[in-house]
Amino acid sequence: MKKLEIIESERDDLLEENAKLKVTIDTLGISYEGRKVDESNKSSIQSSEFEKEDGKKKMTKAMQMEIDNLRSSFQSKTEIEETLNGVEKTLIEREKEIEQLQEKISLMNIQQLKETSITLKKDQSTQSIDPPKGLVYVAIRDWEARNSTQLSFKRGEKLEIKEEDTDGWWLARSLDTDEEGRVNINHFKKDEESELSTSESLELFHYAMTENVDIPKIKEIKIRGNVERASLFLSLIKQDSFLLNQLRKKEH
Repeated sequence: MKKLEIIESERDDLLEENAKLKVTIDTLGISYEGRKVDESNKSSIQSSEFEKEDGKKKMTKAMQMEIDNLRSSFQSKTEIEETLNGVEKTLIEREKEIEQLQEKISLMNIQQLKETSITLKKDQSTQSIDPPKGLVYVAIRDWEARNSTQLSFKRGEKLEIKEEDTDGWWLARSLDTDEEGRVNINHFKKDEESELSTSESLELFHYAMTENVDIPKIKEIKIRGNVERASLFLSLIKQDSFLLNQLRKKEH
């Protein structure tokens, strides 16, 4: 842009000098007015003025072309710079989007690791808890223990009944935490999965007595008499839910 301004300034200076020369020539013409000038001198002066005028036009045209070229180059450069600025702005926005996505992915990975850790801990704690041997009930509401003898529990939590009492407060063991305490039986219902129907009892008894079931307690019952075997078997599967689940899995 500075180069363009310099050239335009030079052009203006030349135009001003040409104007001054023209004035000088006119003045000289006036000074010599009245003198005899032959035709050859007049022709020479006119020719000189024409050449000067023609040279001035050519110089002006050349300078104008240079100015036009510079303007065109400047415009092209401006357009390129605008395009580059637009691309750079787009790249910056994309980089911000990528950073935000990476941050979200990191947070999701952290959350997933936490959930996996919690699941593993829960599985490990569940594996270390003894399986239920008595009746299993499911909590139908949350309860917070109000003294040291009571047991806190959450809705859906399963508890093994250890001891029944007439006042409705039974001794139970949580199958989630393995903790024991008194619970109000009105806050529970029987676990349908652990319920044993008469038809299922007969099917399991037939399976246990006719198939080669590799369970020590079942082997002991097999050597008893028919009537005693049935009584012992029913009593055993009602008291030992873990053994009951084993038989159910083997039968299916």
